[in-house]
Amino acid sequence: TSTLPFTYENRLDNLDYKTIRYPGHCNYIKLLKFLDLTSSEPIKINGNFIKPRDLLEKLLESKLKKSGFDAVLLRITIDGFINNKFHTLLIELIEFEDESTNLTAMMKTTAFPASIIMQMLLNNIITKKGVLRQELEIPHDIFFDELKKRNIHFKINLKETDLNKE
Repeated sequence: TSTLPFTYENRLDNLDYKTIRYPGHCNYIKLLKFLDLTSSEPIKINGNFIKPRDLLEKLLESKLKKSGFDAVLLRITIDGFINNKFHTLLIELIEFEDESTNLTAMMKTTAFPASIIMQMLLNNIITKKGVLRQELEIPHDIFFDELKKRNIHFKINLKETDLNKE
């Protein structure tokens, strides 16, 4: 969503993005950053050097035990005109944890795309260098085929609306 407003400038009326986390998530993360607990710079404590980030990682692993199933819900709604007729394109993904692989839904929906893109770079499927706009530079057909191989499937529905009836 960081580059989409530039890519689609003067072509979109509205672009919105929301992420839902547990209540207070943002404030907790801000506090950890404020306290420098995300720093990788070693500090000396009782004659020993430790990285605050390493301490934070150990504490989070021991104190925030996983409870319950996680899920990733994604919905993209696009309204617009195709051949002078109003359409709504709805793209949805509901992804759950995979107990057989011990991969959470969040792991699969973040790590798999990153891995696919890295493989595209290594295999020269993506040849441009530098900071790239994903929506322009990643071959969508290959990307989504690779997600399907990893059992991540999007539901796509295109509906035409007769504006004269509404």
